[in-house]
Amino acid sequence: MANELQCLLLTRDQGLLELVDEVFPPLGISVEIRTESASAGEMAARRHLDGFVLDCDDVAGARELLEGIRQGRCNRMAAVLAVSNGVSTPASLFERGATFVVGKPVQRARLESHLAAALPMMLREKRRYFRFACDLPVEVSGPGWCIKGRILNISEGGMAVRTMVPAHTTVQLRFDLPSTEPMRLEVTAEVVWTDRLGTAGVRFLRMSEPNRKKLLAWLAMLESQTILREGTHSSRL
Repeated sequence: MANELQCLLLTRDQGLLELVDEVFPPLGISVEIRTESASAGEMAARRHLDGFVLDCDDVAGARELLEGIRQGRCNRMAAVLAVSNGVSTPASLFERGATFVVGKPVQRARLESHLAAALPMMLREKRRYFRFACDLPVEVSGPGWCIKGRILNISEGGMAVRTMVPAHTTVQLRFDLPSTEPMRLEVTAEVVWTDRLGTAGVRFLRMSEPNRKKLLAWLAMLESQTILREGTHSSRL
């Protein structure tokens, strides 16, 4: 589902797992479960998620993972609910980067209250990162070079491009957004990752305010069209 939120739950606590499984899915939030900080960290480093629930005292390395999320590129603005069994103080967890802190045993009403506050944040992040598939030409350039490529998907924060560029470099992007009046955008971006197939993931660093407004308006139009298509499809089932 295009509008489904995605959350990572790091815990070994069966009671917490069952409570999250009861509360999150009815609100359109799918839950990825991890029991080890290492595997949770790997996922957080390579994939954007809309929220996290971290069992900070009962899973080794969870507090360090919380700090890593805030220092990383993919999820630094994501909502994070830190769960404490009393070893960590709320102040220490807020200092590490928690958005909300709840103590064990976690009460359903308390969890639902935090989730109600977190949902608007999660939806904003979803919109910022949700990538719309497309196939548009793009010009990618750096000091002394310029190559052509194709945009595979695009969001408020970046895009995937089919072109051969080195990772961890700053590039200039020039592309047109299809509309009744074509809109030319120029953006400074960072190449965050590349793969063997010649695809690169880029993160937007700087764009003018008029260009940002053009991009947001175009993405809002695509989002409306997506919601309309999904609603039409659902009504036919």
